[in-house]
Amino acid sequence: MSLPVELDGRTLYSWAERAVDALRARRADINALNVFPVPDSDTGSNMAYTMESALAEAGQYAAGNPSARQVAEALARGAVRGARGNSGVVLSQVLRGLAEAAATGPVDAHAIAAALTRASRMVDEAITQPVEGTVITVLRATATAANHALDTAPDMPLVDVVRAATRQAREALALTPSQLPTLRAAGVVDAGGQGFVFLMDALLDTVTGAPQPTRHALTQPADAAATQGEGSQADATHPERPEAHTDISATGGAAATVSGMHHAAVAGEHQLEIMCYLEDADIPAVRTALGVLGDSLIVAPAGDTASTIHIHVAPHHAGDTIAALYRMGTVSDLRIEILPPAPIIAGPTRLIVAVVPTGPLAELYQQAHATTIGADDIVADFSHAIHSHGAQEIILLPNGHATRTHMVSAELTAHATGKHLAIVHTEHLLAGLAALAVHDPTQPLAVDTFAMSEAASAVRTADITPATHAGLSTHAAWAAGDYIATSSSRVLAAADTAHDCLLAAACTMLASGGEMLTVLHRHTDPIDPHTLAARIEDTCGRPIDVVCYPADGITARMSIGVE
Repeated sequence: MSLPVELDGRTLYSWAERAVDALRARRADINALNVFPVPDSDTGSNMAYTMESALAEAGQYAAGNPSARQVAEALARGAVRGARGNSGVVLSQVLRGLAEAAATGPVDAHAIAAALTRASRMVDEAITQPVEGTVITVLRATATAANHALDTAPDMPLVDVVRAATRQAREALALTPSQLPTLRAAGVVDAGGQGFVFLMDALLDTVTGAPQPTRHALTQPADAAATQGEGSQADATHPERPEAHTDISATGGAAATVSGMHHAAVAGEHQLEIMCYLEDADIPAVRTALGVLGDSLIVAPAGDTASTIHIHVAPHHAGDTIAALYRMGTVSDLRIEILPPAPIIAGPTRLIVAVVPTGPLAELYQQAHATTIGADDIVADFSHAIHSHGAQEIILLPNGHATRTHMVSAELTAHATGKHLAIVHTEHLLAGLAALAVHDPTQPLAVDTFAMSEAASAVRTADITPATHAGLSTHAAWAAGDYIATSSSRVLAAADTAHDCLLAAACTMLASGGEMLTVLHRHTDPIDPHTLAARIEDTCGRPIDVVCYPADGITARMSIGVE
């Protein structure tokens, strides 16, 4: 049997029928996987409903000989208007990508790759806070695989491109628990990703002419598959969960639906999901206005001025959200769903190890939840810290005290214990404090350390020490015994006393901008921040916030940082 080199209208319609059949048959199984972003057990139902809406819109082409473009555009229209839940919105964007590809030529291997790529881009644009380890990740990996196949062999047949993309979709889905702690804790793959994989299975079955219906197994998490044997997949079934739908009247008399009333009554930790189709609206303005009212916001355009809207809001923001929607455009198909509380799942534990002199400054770091080690035996102390804590992820703040050799040893020590190490480039103790100020353990390790590195690099520092000999720089002249302020081997200021040198250095550094001055000083050199701020304003002509910390153990007489 010869296999098609492109999909015509009848073949696309057949794929949509197979997709609806697969999602209906697996609805309960997909629902049972649904634990993120909230465990409302409706992803399978939402994807099935969305695909049914798409097929219904394309039903006018059930007979006859429609073009691929006609069928693809009808599927996209139906899906966008009928999208249910976040997963349904993602599905609608997949069909929009297919429609855009079909509008430019035949739906061949290159068009499938282009459709997946466009869909991935549109989903990224629609979701304001995308989360990896979800259908977003699976869709992107699928698009990448299709494009890679064609990059390798531009004339690769349609069936081989679809097969490569489907294989990668399953592999990416199996890895989703490694990217999302909620999935890992529940021992499941992403529900929306599983639904998308079934769509790809249906496409491959359509291209190869597989018997209908063909049932494909659920995808297991990669670690579970490894323990049961390569390629092993669970095919458990789950009882269908009841769904309740109650019509209520909404603002302006539009029809609205409240679904999911089988969930518990709204409590403090519960949220509402508000969904609608919005027309005659400024889409960027909609994103901005809704972004401050809730989270899990999806604004999926269906044209220049129309969009499907999904947002999770606290109950006390529901009225403001609905009012904002009606102000910004024409609202239809408004629905409100009561969501169950999201599970609180702990991600990998993370430890910050900072090299800090013993004393008040170390206590300051510890108050910011860092484990401190001294500079005398960095490698041994680092090893002891990570072994005694048991964290899976380690962030090291060298603070100018750890050498390259120290950091190599730290990396090898972490690797030997199976821990992930990230080193933030902190050349100074003040840079370390700035990094700690933006530390966010809820973010992935790479994102957290990137933000910490940005904060550390934004701090300009200088150390004030007594001069051992006379000298001259572009900023100052000094005699032996004077105090000089040095930054990266450059002398910024000099004065007879440490306090006057501090004032001069602050003015020099603030000339390049800055809003806050942080001072580290020994207990023998107490500094009143209010007095120093007043002196700086009088001398430099600008107000500044000043924070002072005692820091016995530092090598400099004083250290200052501007940010």
